[in-house]
Amino acid sequence: MNSSKRKLPKDIERSITTRAEGMMRKAMELTKLGVRVAFYIEKTDEGKALRFKTHSAMEPNWELAANIVSGKSEQEPPAVRSPDLRST
Repeated sequence: MNSSKRKLPKDIERSITTRAEGMMRKAMELTKLGVRVAFYIEKTDEGKALRFKTHSAMEPNWELAANIVSGKSEQEPPAVRSPDLRST
């Protein structure tokens, strides 16, 4: 669909808020893995920023991230192991 023919939502403010909340949920999932996430939303037609309070869960869990990096996470090992490149 051509973006120029896309209909604008009836309530633009609500649409922006809903999308921002969805982005916040994704950001919280990433921070559980130790990724720092930040985003900024600005209404271009009025030139003002919409500010959202940072959720407490947005602080990265460094202990969990360290476990993932060291291989101590609760995830199961891959079902198919990758071949050792040195043996070829």
